[in-house]
Amino acid sequence: MTGTRFFNIDANLEYENIIADHLEEYNGDKEGEEMHQVLIRVTPDFYQENLVAHGEIYEADCMQCDDIDFAVYMFNKQPGVTIDYRTGKNWANDGEEPIDPSTLPNATEYVYSRDSDTFHLPTCRYAKNISDENRVEIKAPYEWMVDTLNLVPCGTCKPYPANF
Repeated sequence: MTGTRFFNIDANLEYENIIADHLEEYNGDKEGEEMHQVLIRVTPDFYQENLVAHGEIYEADCMQCDDIDFAVYMFNKQPGVTIDYRTGKNWANDGEEPIDPSTLPNATEYVYSRDSDTFHLPTCRYAKNISDENRVEIKAPYEWMVDTLNLVPCGTCKPYPANF
């Protein structure tokens, strides 16, 4: 699955190294020693229809001993980055907590499609044609839509702010 650098390097790699070290130690080179095998199962954790997984359940079990036997949850996150798990869009936040755009001044209801770079007013005829599986409804200021999500306003419904 696709994950952040932090997710891959700081989370997954630790457990992959534990398994690799164990397998290297018990590789069957010593007389009478059985080569160890480790079963691994990784299950992505998607919430509802989100396009990006919130994390994964990483399980491992050595078939020949009890040294490797774990199940851990790893979050798909990156310090300093906010991820919109619904759409896959992300942006730097300088290590701050993610901002809820609906709480910002001049937040307005908008609609956009996950597979388009255009946003609309909910009453726009093009917004009404967006399929449920790709439809994203959001309340945010115009500037958030343009500067943070890198979307462009629809030329038909012109979702510009009143002072534009």
